[in-house]
Amino acid sequence: MQQYKIMLDLLREQRGKYLVGLFLLGIANPLSNIAASILFIDVFDKAVYDASLIPAIIAKFSLLILVEATITPLGGYLVNFSALKTTARLREQVLRKLIRLDQTTLNKSHGGDLISRCTNDIQIAETAYKEQIQQVGQVLLNGVGCSLFMVILNWRFAVALMVYQMVMLLVATRFAKASKQASEEVQSALGKVTEKISDILSGFQVIRLFSIGEYIVDKFKLQNEHARNKSETKVRLNAAYRGVNNFAWSSSFVGFIAISTWFLARGDVSLGTIVALTQAQNGVTQLFTSLGTYIYQLQASMAGFDRIQELMRKKDEPQYYPLTGTEYCDDAALSLRNVSFHYEDGAKVINDLSLSIDRGETIAIVGPSGGGKSTLLKLILGFHYPQSGGISIMGKPASKYTLAEIRDLVAFVSQDPYLFSGTVRENILYGNPSATDEQVIAAAKQANAHEFIQGLGEGYDTVVGERGIFLSGGQKQRIAIARAILKDAEILLLDEATSALDNESEALVQTALDELMKEKTSIVIAHRLSTIEDADRILVMDQGEIAEQGTHQELLKQGGIYASLYSLQFREDQIA
Repeated sequence: MQQYKIMLDLLREQRGKYLVGLFLLGIANPLSNIAASILFIDVFDKAVYDASLIPAIIAKFSLLILVEATITPLGGYLVNFSALKTTARLREQVLRKLIRLDQTTLNKSHGGDLISRCTNDIQIAETAYKEQIQQVGQVLLNGVGCSLFMVILNWRFAVALMVYQMVMLLVATRFAKASKQASEEVQSALGKVTEKISDILSGFQVIRLFSIGEYIVDKFKLQNEHARNKSETKVRLNAAYRGVNNFAWSSSFVGFIAISTWFLARGDVSLGTIVALTQAQNGVTQLFTSLGTYIYQLQASMAGFDRIQELMRKKDEPQYYPLTGTEYCDDAALSLRNVSFHYEDGAKVINDLSLSIDRGETIAIVGPSGGGKSTLLKLILGFHYPQSGGISIMGKPASKYTLAEIRDLVAFVSQDPYLFSGTVRENILYGNPSATDEQVIAAAKQANAHEFIQGLGEGYDTVVGERGIFLSGGQKQRIAIARAILKDAEILLLDEATSALDNESEALVQTALDELMKEKTSIVIAHRLSTIEDADRILVMDQGEIAEQGTHQELLKQGGIYASLYSLQFREDQIA
């Protein structure tokens, strides 16, 4: 019952229209069957002896047809309208939930599975609202109404028929639980198939480069076969259930003929009553033969609702920055004091780190791979949270900020910036959706991107493709920088923003970055040390700690890790 309550709760805004629609659809069939049955009594017990009654009976039949033709489409419209509005709102709720999901939960979830919950499962929910609940309601009201009518006409006849059909219903409903379990397994298996397809589409270049197409297909076939096997199990249950239903319907019809003949021969009922009972019996038979089918299908759809609800119950990202350590603050733009962080597996990435960055200062962070550089930026952005220590931002403890407020203070440009599959203009506008066209163009000019954007086919209205596939690396990077410029945040984080570019693109992007960093508090993770020689301070991170710090010249004189890295890169550049 809890699942059905959830279904009705989701209908919250459309519940009135939906229930009215269900009611209209529900009364259409019993109204038609019962009214037609009464008219058949008039036809076979009265009109055959008095032809003057025929015009009135025809008029009543015509009125009955008109009433049914009016309420049935109206009910269908209200149900379908409510279902479409509800599932559209449900899609929005699921998307909002995905955006709010805790980062750890997102990291553990596969994109393909989340896509499946947003698409396949919601489509199943829509089918349940538009068809299956409607079918259950119609069959139930029609069957109960016709049953009561049959009892009134001849209770002994009605009871004899319904007892048998009740037994058949109990047998058929035994399949419902197995059906729901089979459907859950099918939905889960199809979710895994979607995951594989998502992986393949994202990694098609690797597949081609390594010529592993057949190998990938073979691995996919295993998952696909698993989904097919689960679907076949569901098909077998459907077939068995359909066989039980067909047997119930056929045998009850034979029983109806036998009982009718016996009652008629005894003179206990008139011909008109038998015809009326025949008409009403259609509704009763449908109740016992089809109700189980529709409940079976509705139970199967519950698997989709279960997966949606499972997603909705997952942990949200906290509203405020969760600091377990002691709160503190100072006047610096950004301060970390005794901050430590480790992943769930226990591997420590940041170890008792203390750091203070003044407003307007440019700090560069270098060091061996795995030293904790990118993790430090994720801590600042609230994608990870330290297990100990304190963080202060702009003179206030981080825990006093919501995560949204912290991210509003920060602009971030990564090595591989994400572009949405819209236009150039739309991607820049994500930095500030309320910006004017003039502001967008000014940001693009400052990012050294305006010239190449004008050279695109549709200028700022050029579609960039999924993840910006129609643009070069340098072009994507400059659009990302324009987006960061438009945001105009007080703190700038750059995570190896030029390391994947060729020399020409790097020069253009570096010029744009230099423009972006003016009068900003900047933290720059750099792979190419030549790009950070002018930084106010350079930090060398190794194994989660600051091993060295100073200016470029000071660190060279120390002859430590930085000097070794610089010397190695200098020799590589000379060879190149």
